[in-house]
Amino acid sequence: MLFKDLEIKSSYDSRKVDVFNEFFNTILPHSKYCRRFGGIFSAKRFALAAEGLQDFIQENNGIMELAIIPGFSEDDRESLLTGTSIDDIISKNWIDDLSKIKEKFLEDHTKAISWMIANEYLTIKIILPTHDDGTLFTESELNEQAIFRKETGIFYNKDDNSPLSFHGIIDRDDSEVGELYSIDVSRNWIESEKEEINLDHEDFSNYWDNESYQLGSINCKIIPLSKKLDDYFKEIAPKSKSEIPELRKLPILRKYQTNAIDSWLKNNGRGIFEMATGTGKTFTSIGGIKKIQDKEDKILVIIAVPYRNLVDQWKKELSKWFIDSILLEQGIWRQILRDEVSHLNQFQGKKMSVLITSHDLFSTEEFVKQIEKCQIPAMLIVDEAHHVGTFSSRNGLSKNYSYRLALSATIDRYFDDDGTDFLRDYFKGPSGKSTVASYSLEQAIDDGKLCGYNYYPFFIELTDDELIEYKELTYRAVRLLNSKNIEDRKNGEILIQNRAKIVRDAENKAECFKEILKQIKKLKHLLIFCSENQFDTVDEILSNPSKYCGLDKSILFRKITYDNPSNKKDRIKILNDFANEDWDILLSNRVLDEGMDIPQARNCIVLASTGNPTQFIQRRGRVLRVYNEPYLDGSKKTHADIYDILVKPQINDLDDPDSIKLEIGMIRSQLSKIRKMSELSLNQEYCMTKIQEFTYGLPSETFSYS
Repeated sequence: MLFKDLEIKSSYDSRKVDVFNEFFNTILPHSKYCRRFGGIFSAKRFALAAEGLQDFIQENNGIMELAIIPGFSEDDRESLLTGTSIDDIISKNWIDDLSKIKEKFLEDHTKAISWMIANEYLTIKIILPTHDDGTLFTESELNEQAIFRKETGIFYNKDDNSPLSFHGIIDRDDSEVGELYSIDVSRNWIESEKEEINLDHEDFSNYWDNESYQLGSINCKIIPLSKKLDDYFKEIAPKSKSEIPELRKLPILRKYQTNAIDSWLKNNGRGIFEMATGTGKTFTSIGGIKKIQDKEDKILVIIAVPYRNLVDQWKKELSKWFIDSILLEQGIWRQILRDEVSHLNQFQGKKMSVLITSHDLFSTEEFVKQIEKCQIPAMLIVDEAHHVGTFSSRNGLSKNYSYRLALSATIDRYFDDDGTDFLRDYFKGPSGKSTVASYSLEQAIDDGKLCGYNYYPFFIELTDDELIEYKELTYRAVRLLNSKNIEDRKNGEILIQNRAKIVRDAENKAECFKEILKQIKKLKHLLIFCSENQFDTVDEILSNPSKYCGLDKSILFRKITYDNPSNKKDRIKILNDFANEDWDILLSNRVLDEGMDIPQARNCIVLASTGNPTQFIQRRGRVLRVYNEPYLDGSKKTHADIYDILVKPQINDLDDPDSIKLEIGMIRSQLSKIRKMSELSLNQEYCMTKIQEFTYGLPSETFSYS
């Protein structure tokens, strides 16, 4: 595969993304030759020059050239003055440092480096920066020179020999993120970046092709690897390529993610990660799987997700941790699950099976029966766990799961305290604690994990007919929800859902939608969340923008729903085409609510708003993803704009006390959402005036607990 087909970005920063997996692990399997200036020597840095080279060595017979600067102490400099040779000092220091490596991961990489040197797949040159008087720079002096902290690399594709380069800072021991990568990438298929590749190539060649090189006022002497070091590496090298250990690098979790795992383990492996969309709940939970894998000889892991697209996404993320997984799908899941449970029960030795399924399947009676036949520890991870608080889904929450982990931006269910309490009780540990980790939207924005945003709430009213139906459903729902009979309460929930649909599909939203389209300066990179009942209206408006909005240009838009297109590849193509700006707008109902990453989106209109804060949190997360690449017009995503169409409270039209109480609860939830969105927005002053508009005329008891 060519580099241009790998979706390589122009820059990477480990404070925002997993650079190693997204860049190095992506390009190295497709490289056959690389040249790299690796900075100042340390045993760890040197060993990790083989990081990610599994396929590069084993499959591609890749060749590497590495330039590196030795670190000298003041004592080393004194030894030189007394006649000790540079080769002897470098050899002694490197051998001493490498001999002290005890961590198996680094030992394995040192063996790979040694094999490459012994078999002439790796050539090393030593860079010796000197002062004007000829004395060598010590390591502390080198660290004061920014130029020597910058790493450079050029990779050549195994299929067409096309180059790709990077340069930037790589700090293996950064105190904030563990390993700091901050690099710029130059891609040969982008005309404006070709010159940067030439400059990176020239920088490396200056070190490689000369016996000395003048870098400003600093003279750099360049020497080959000493014979003593060459012999040392040949001595410790594996005898054959097949004896080289696997060079697998697991993703690096951030501090807040490792803290979340530690809290979960201290809670007896039970708990909830309530973390904002886009902050890495999936990766954090996979880190938890690895901890349990180390702890248990045998373990069955069940991952339950709400949508098919999340099944595929989980499998992809697990593969980055080199964890094999099996998808349990409609029609074929029964036999696979039976076989896995039976095999694990009988297997002698260490083994982990990871099965990914849907919320619907994991809660079936057949599925639960198989889990209860499992005689070894079982672990359950429920993604978007707020969904499984319904009566039908609770069946899947079997007592046979020793380890339990729920993932959700917010576990609280909309107007369902009973369901929320059930979830918190199931996932709590022996201490009574349920939420073991939280990472708020405010933290995520402050830490640069998500982008800032402007929030624009718009308020409309129900029509007379809608209001009559809304009131009738409210009265009927209250009577059923107050019943002690479970079936009555279930029917009450259904009526509340039907009432929410009136709000969701309110007729007056169409006119408000037109006004918003007029306000948006550039109708691109826009997501529109609408219901199935609103698709035709939205389609008509977007197809005739001059008629309905007075716009003088056509709008390119595409609809993507839960079942259309039905083919997964076609759905992915629509998302990729949107990312590539072939479509200006995507219309969606539920399919984009959760788990679909489209960082290119920077505008969002929530047309099908029901007041459900959980749903809104998910939709908000779709446009708050950080996107560092330039758009085709050269602009960049500096923030997101969120337009939210809401129905004004109906409390003054109700006369039954219980119905008023129900409506007040709804209004408090809505008001809480608007306030939270406003507090973190970039346009707080505007939002405050909208809150006053929303609350005007409401009785004082509405604000008692808001």
